[in-house]
Amino acid sequence: MMQQKLKCNKINNFSDQSLILVSIIIITYNALEYTKLCIDSINKYTTNIVYELIIVDNGSENETKLFLNSISNIFKNIHVIFNDTNKGFASAVNIGIKNSSGRYILLLNNDTIVTNNWLLRLVENIQLDEKTGIISPITNNVHCGPQLDDAAKDINYLNVENYADNIFSQNRGINIDVPDRLSFFCVLIKKEVFDKIGFLDENYRFGNFEDDDFCIRARMAGFKLLVTKEIFIYHFGGKTFSLNKIDHDMRMIENRKYFNTKLVKLSTNKNNCSIKSDIIRVSVITRTYNRPLKLKQCLDSLTNQTYRDFEVIIINDGGEDVGKIVTEYSDLLNINYIFHKINKGRSNSLNSGIQVSKGDFITYLDDDDIYYPIHLKILMNSLETNTYKVAYTDANKALYRTIAGKNDLLDIQQYASWEFNRDELLVHNLIPNLTLMHAKECVKEIGIVNKFLPNHEDYDFLIRLSQKYDFLHIPIITCEYRFYEGMSNSVVGQRKLMLKTLIEVHNKYPSPNKFVIQRRKELLYHLKYQIKKINEIEKSNSKKEIKEYKILKLTTGLYPPEYQEKPNIYSKIYDKFNNFLKNHGYIRYCLFQIVIVFTKIKDYLERVQFFHFKEN
Repeated sequence: MMQQKLKCNKINNFSDQSLILVSIIIITYNALEYTKLCIDSINKYTTNIVYELIIVDNGSENETKLFLNSISNIFKNIHVIFNDTNKGFASAVNIGIKNSSGRYILLLNNDTIVTNNWLLRLVENIQLDEKTGIISPITNNVHCGPQLDDAAKDINYLNVENYADNIFSQNRGINIDVPDRLSFFCVLIKKEVFDKIGFLDENYRFGNFEDDDFCIRARMAGFKLLVTKEIFIYHFGGKTFSLNKIDHDMRMIENRKYFNTKLVKLSTNKNNCSIKSDIIRVSVITRTYNRPLKLKQCLDSLTNQTYRDFEVIIINDGGEDVGKIVTEYSDLLNINYIFHKINKGRSNSLNSGIQVSKGDFITYLDDDDIYYPIHLKILMNSLETNTYKVAYTDANKALYRTIAGKNDLLDIQQYASWEFNRDELLVHNLIPNLTLMHAKECVKEIGIVNKFLPNHEDYDFLIRLSQKYDFLHIPIITCEYRFYEGMSNSVVGQRKLMLKTLIEVHNKYPSPNKFVIQRRKELLYHLKYQIKKINEIEKSNSKKEIKEYKILKLTTGLYPPEYQEKPNIYSKIYDKFNNFLKNHGYIRYCLFQIVIVFTKIKDYLERVQFFHFKEN
């Protein structure tokens, strides 16, 4: 680092804590040179506002401790709290908040450099709307989203002052409402947010996902998240992890697992304070058939939506009457209940919902799936701020075990994240129906769902949509596509039907593209292979539950933890090779041809061996 000497001569000295407007909280764990740069920039650029600086040290080495002690002894508005060990980011932040005096809490990474009048401008912008609970500036280094300034990715920290001044001139007054999350490299939070939803969850060890968790809870409590484009803060990014040799990827895996489990609970705890809107912009079409408990969880997830201007159209397709459930939720949700006396099938159920929908936009949620709280908000934000008529998000896929009416999460993974490509859509469907939202006017253009398809009706609908419209992909996980223990029988029964209807859809939409033709062959080969393997599993001598899990793993990739193998070097190599093939079509094509040749040879040898056995 070039800058070694800390210049602390301008930090305000005072003793009256009642005057403090903002408490700046910084967590340190070694990385001293970056901490010095950060504090030096706070001293230089934080003017015209009364603040305190609370530094919580997470068991750093002596050099860092000595430095922090020295500045806290000199300046009355710098308070240092020393932890004996590294308690993690969330725990350290909570310690800082509990010892703060300000009306606002500013969480700041120690590898940042702040800029001219940054804090005063953050406070001014958060005060523009009483509903705003959290606000953040833009930066050069954050994973993605509106906080990232693409033009600043290669900026040198020594030039940040002039760059930040230009940003203020260009973007003054531009604030963006963020529907999902803010990265906590630098965020200003009203104290009342903590009063209402509590502190950061300390189960997220050493950082990652505690900000996702907090933002979702804040959104569910009615607070807005904003990014102000007029303030730029420089962020080195990940220095605590890299300099202390902390395994960032492993922490991500551990914390993601905990976050997913908690997100399910946040989504499906019925919100009895849910408020129905007088405005209907979105129609959610929900098919149900003899699954009342699953339907209730589905509706619970809708009571937790942070976007409220929607109706739910429940189509009971010839199952037991769920009128009592509809009544139970009628004070919380705008519900239109349609009861088919006889089963009319998947396609006709969707069409029944489409025909009575009142919203400008339509989305879909079957009774055994759920939306996460930000789902409708993210889709509506995206469609209302773009010219697209069709959008889709990413989803998790999850396996559950139902015991005494309660669902236990066994396994959860991200469903394939897929960028829209018309040719690839002609091969197979990688857009789960629950991730989709489209303008109602699209139906007038392309027609209703194909009522003659008993399966793949959603795929056929998507292909027709794609012939008229571009799709907007929003790479944020907003919903959950669910599988349940004990459903392998239905999976087996559906596989042959899926193969039949897939061939029907392929024939309906022929393509001259060699890529499409070849990939279709691969897909059909894969499905036939699955059917063959399922038959082998069913005929095996394994226990019933073992057969169940093998079939679920083969068809969904999900299985209970007691049957999950720990990843080893071979599985990691396989995953990397598999990802490589996904991005290299010609190599995949060549390998596929080799597999076909070897399969034919294997089948021939098996036939020869069979006839030889019969003759003997």
